[in-house]
Amino acid sequence: MPRRVQKYRDEGNIWEEEEYDSRRNQSEYERPKAPLMLRVLTWTGIVLLCFVGGYIGTSWLLKLLNQQDMLTQKEVVLTPEEAKSFVENERAATYSDVKKLTVNLWYPKDGTLVTEKFELIPDVKEQEIKETLEKLFSVSKMFTKEVAVKHVFRNATTLYLNVTGPFIPMLSNAGQNQSKLFITGVVRTMKDNFPPISEVRFLVNGKITSAGSPIDLTAVWRLP
Repeated sequence: MPRRVQKYRDEGNIWEEEEYDSRRNQSEYERPKAPLMLRVLTWTGIVLLCFVGGYIGTSWLLKLLNQQDMLTQKEVVLTPEEAKSFVENERAATYSDVKKLTVNLWYPKDGTLVTEKFELIPDVKEQEIKETLEKLFSVSKMFTKEVAVKHVFRNATTLYLNVTGPFIPMLSNAGQNQSKLFITGVVRTMKDNFPPISEVRFLVNGKITSAGSPIDLTAVWRLP
């Protein structure tokens, strides 16, 4: 191994110091590098470990903050039911100072027609009619929620009422007399509250039909 020897003279004594060649000394202490693939895999593992650790830590922190109600936003709705309730509340607040419209509902009870008042917020006429009919279907207690008012539209004195399919089977379950009373109640409710409407034509899923009905739904219904 090549080396250099330097001698120093100090108060009559001679000292020797060996100095290795600098480049040889540097190469002697260099360690061989790991293979490239091993280094890539090592750094990839470190990155993934940091990512997973950060994700788990963040999720835990958000869960903890949520449990403490620190992240709850009262203005945010999470379900369709909450959205509907929010819209109705906003609408009611907007029109709180507006005079409500009172309509008279006619529906069958104990073999006869009875009347009941119903208040609604003024809107376009079709929406008022739709809300009135939905309330009428509800208070009659002849139909489940499967029966819904799909559309209403007017043509001069005629109201076209489009309902969902279960309407006919539930009329059949109620019987002919009860069904006639209900239809009469619908016509009278429309005539009393929404002139010039004086007659109603029923549509089931957009079609005129009486298949399976205890009464004739193909006819235009009007009061005697």
